[in-house]
Amino acid sequence: MDRGRIPGYYYDEEKKKYFKIQANHVAPADAKYSKSNVKFEERKAKKRKVEDRSRARRFKQTVRPSQISEHPISGGVGLGRELGLRGHAVNLKDRDAFFVSQLRPARTHITAPNAACRFGTLFEAATVEGTSVLAYNHAGGSSVYMSCADDSTARAMMPLVAFSSPLLGVHTIVASERTTLVACTHEPKPPGNIFVGGFTDHFSAGQDVFLRVGGSDSSLWASSINGEQHLAVSSTEAVFILDIASATSTYRVPVEEESRDLTWLNNRTVAYGEGRRVALFDTRSSGKSTRFQRNLPITAITSPGQSGLHLLVADNRRIDLYDTRMEKTPLFGFRHSHQGPQLQLTTNCSAAGSGLVAALDINNDIQTYNIRTGKVVGMLQRPLVKGKSLMTKLRWTEVAGGAPALQACQDNGLVKWTFGGTEDDEATRSHHRLP
Repeated sequence: MDRGRIPGYYYDEEKKKYFKIQANHVAPADAKYSKSNVKFEERKAKKRKVEDRSRARRFKQTVRPSQISEHPISGGVGLGRELGLRGHAVNLKDRDAFFVSQLRPARTHITAPNAACRFGTLFEAATVEGTSVLAYNHAGGSSVYMSCADDSTARAMMPLVAFSSPLLGVHTIVASERTTLVACTHEPKPPGNIFVGGFTDHFSAGQDVFLRVGGSDSSLWASSINGEQHLAVSSTEAVFILDIASATSTYRVPVEEESRDLTWLNNRTVAYGEGRRVALFDTRSSGKSTRFQRNLPITAITSPGQSGLHLLVADNRRIDLYDTRMEKTPLFGFRHSHQGPQLQLTTNCSAAGSGLVAALDINNDIQTYNIRTGKVVGMLQRPLVKGKSLMTKLRWTEVAGGAPALQACQDNGLVKWTFGGTEDDEATRSHHRLP
C-alpha cells in the first residue's frame, strides 16, 4: 500500500497497480480501494509501527544474561569444570538445582498452651530476643502467646492478646527501648482488628491499644510493616496506613475492588493489588497511580531485594516480575497454580541471597524459582508425614552459621527445610521453645 504513495490512490500488492480510492457506496463490495478499507489498513500499519518501536525500546532496556554462561565449557559445566578451570563463570541453574535438592524437611511439633489452641492451627512461630512467640487460630478466634524467661514448659506460656476473629498478620518490632507487638485480624469485631502493645515479661497498664479500621461489613486481607514507623493494611474497602508509635490511622486510600495483598517498595511507597490492577501510593504526596494490569485478580505481591524497583506479582495462574521504571509488561514470569484467594510466597533476594522464590502450589507442595536467572528450579522434598491443613507463613530464615532455611506453619507444628538437614520424622518433637 505504501509503494509510491500517490495521494488519493491505493496500490494493490497482488495486482501490482494503482486504484483510485473511492467512496464506500461507489466501490465494489470488498474492494481494497474503498475508503473504509484504506483507513483500516492505515490504522493497522500505524499500530504495527507503534508495537515495533515499543518492542525495540523494551529490548534495548532489558538486561539479558550473557550467552557465555550457557556455554558447555566456559559456563562451567563441561571440560572446564573437569579440569578445575571454572574461574568466575558459574552455572547458576545447576547450583540452584543442587541447593534445592539438598533442602531436607523436618517437622517439629509445638506443644499448645491450652485446649483451644490444641484443636486449632499454628499461625505464626518466631523467636524474638530469645523469647518464643506463638500465634494460633482456633474456634474461639485467635490468640498470641509468649514464653516466660528460663522456662520451657507449656504452662509457662503467657497470653499477650486474644481476638474473636482469625489472625492475618503478626509483627514484632525490636527497638532500643521497647519491643512492640503488632497483630491484625480479618474481621472488625470487638475489641478491634488491630493491636499495638508492649512485648515484655511484665505488662504496664496503658501500653496496649486496640484499633478498629474499616466498616462493619469490611474485612482485612493482609498487613506489612515499614521498619519501625508504619503499618499498611489492605482490605475490601481501602488500604489503611497507620503510625505505629502513636497507634493512629494516618491514611485511608479507597479501592474500587478488594485488595488481597500489599508490600512496601521503600519507606514512602506502598504497592498493593486492587482487583486485577497493581497500584502505588506515595505517603509524601498522598498520590495514587495504577502501574500494571493483569488478567486475573492479584493474590500476592512483594518487593524482592532492597532496591525498591521491582515487584513480584502473582495470581492464581502466574508469578511475574515487574520493573517499576519500565513498560507495563513483566520482565519474565512463571506458570504457577495455587489454592485459595492468597498465595503463600517468599523470596530470598538480599545482597547475599540466592534470588530463590518459594511458593505454595495447588497440591500444597512448595515450588522454587530463581528471579535472577529467570529459571524454574524445582519442587522441595515433601515431609514424610503429610499435614492436614494448608501451609501458612512461608518464609526464608537462617540457621546457625547463616545458612538459609525455609520455614512454614502447618497444623500444630513447624516444617523447616535446611540444607542437608535430617529427614522429616514425626517423632521429632519439642516444646514451644523454638529451635
